[in-house]
Amino acid sequence: EYDWAAYVALLIVSFFYSIRFQRSMISLTYNLRIELGLSFFYKLRYASYERLLKLGDEKVRTALADVKVLQSFPGYFMGLFTNSLMVIIGILYLLWVDLVGGVVTLVTMIALALFYIKRNDRIEDDLDEARSLDDIYQQNVNDFLRGFRELKMSSNRSDTMFNDYMTNNRNNANFLTIKSIVKLAENATLGAYLWYLVIGAVLFVMPLMFAMETNVITNFIVTLLYLMGPTNEVVGMIDDYFQIKISLKRLHNFNETTNIAAFVEQNRGNAKVSDGTFESIRFR
Repeated sequence: EYDWAAYVALLIVSFFYSIRFQRSMISLTYNLRIELGLSFFYKLRYASYERLLKLGDEKVRTALADVKVLQSFPGYFMGLFTNSLMVIIGILYLLWVDLVGGVVTLVTMIALALFYIKRNDRIEDDLDEARSLDDIYQQNVNDFLRGFRELKMSSNRSDTMFNDYMTNNRNNANFLTIKSIVKLAENATLGAYLWYLVIGAVLFVMPLMFAMETNVITNFIVTLLYLMGPTNEVVGMIDDYFQIKISLKRLHNFNETTNIAAFVEQNRGNAKVSDGTFESIRFR
């Protein structure tokens, strides 16, 4: 009798909490952007000058690019959390409607998910190699700009720099990137059609095996169709997951290479302040 009132009340509450949630997410994302950018340079101040010179400007630039990737983490995490929660609620509903059918559906979905994840694991190495090529390309850009006068004085140097280094690097990176994106697209398509396979099993196989009633089958089909959206969203976030994972690993390696933690403990290696007088000076 009062279902409509409960529905309207839930709708209003959901609306206002959605607005509040969006405001919080926008604030969190942009605050994190500022904090990550400043914290990178805050730690970089403590790095050994010798190690920083050995790294080169290109490693700093690509590390900044990795920092930029991490700025998208709040939106990625909340999207993953929200869609995963919807999938869990949907599965719990299927288990409530029909326990046996829900268990069969759940086991099938887990098996397909493991198969899908296994296929996507092969993509990470290609993406990581493409990011390494970006480091080399940034070094090529530095060489090009700093040696511009020498390149203008020699067409042979100019051709070698452009064709053998810059063009070759970008072609290799482009090949790996396209290869990875194509695999991700193929896997996304495969995931969608495996989902249709689950719906077909519910529609044609499970009624024969478990003598499910028509209304139960209808509930299963409607719920599975509803879950397609959140599931596809989760699948589509796998590319973001790889990018964030690679960026985290590369930033960790950057911190290890620059030995930032050791110099932070040494308080930036400050020398004692002299009184301004000395007897002798030696360059070693």
